[in-house]
Amino acid sequence: MKSLKLFFTSSFLLLAILVFAQSEVLTNEIIIEMKTKGLPSSVILSKIKSSQNSFDISTEKLINLADMKIGEDVINAVVEAAGDNGRHVVKIDPNNPLDMHTPGIYYFKQTEMVSLEPTVYSQAKSGGAMMFALTSGLTKVKDLVSIDGSNSRVQFKEVSPEFYFYFDPSKNSFSNDESLWWFSVATSPNEFLLTDMKVKKTNREIEVGSASLLKESVGVADKNKTKFNFQKLAPGIYKVFFDEPLLSGEYSFMYAGNVPEGFSKIDKVYDFGID
Repeated sequence: MKSLKLFFTSSFLLLAILVFAQSEVLTNEIIIEMKTKGLPSSVILSKIKSSQNSFDISTEKLINLADMKIGEDVINAVVEAAGDNGRHVVKIDPNNPLDMHTPGIYYFKQTEMVSLEPTVYSQAKSGGAMMFALTSGLTKVKDLVSIDGSNSRVQFKEVSPEFYFYFDPSKNSFSNDESLWWFSVATSPNEFLLTDMKVKKTNREIEVGSASLLKESVGVADKNKTKFNFQKLAPGIYKVFFDEPLLSGEYSFMYAGNVPEGFSKIDKVYDFGID
């Protein structure tokens, strides 16, 4: 009985060691520590070949490895491993705006990056239809989209919030999540509009077109758009900011680009309010 218990204990420890070894990610610092502790280069090389890594192979870091008396063969193995997509792991700080995030729109909440979740249109309708009929088409009828609730879930106290747009130029979002195709097709925030929403008692509305016998227009009117600026921080990463403080009210980012072939238009906006 005692030997059986010892067998299971040993097996559990062996399994734990294997799992730990598989989940370990080597870094420059670990390589230096292994060398400092006296492990031979052959062991370090074997570890590099069998482990995932997050090596930094910038010129400065490679010089640092040489300064720490890391051998040429090990440094070459580090460079090779860092270029192997199957072994190299890119560490991402979820609260660092400069690190690539899942495609979408984010904002800073104190020290945390928070995703701005999209809201689906609750309905589409036309306004002014009665006056259109009574005036024989001289009065325009408005095409509106309506969103439930008089206030967005996200409310900002600051009047100049900063947003971060993350795009996926590799177009992996097409296969991973169809609802993210906007951020694969678009290449910058320039393909989005920031709309002012008209607040009603139970909903918010955006005018997306109008028509009369004399004139027809499609798209959000200029008077219902709010200007914003953006700065490219890195490939696929943009910061969106405002030169002028936003007025109190309800706003939404709306994709204004073309719908790619094979995809249907997604009736969503990224809404927020200035309280």
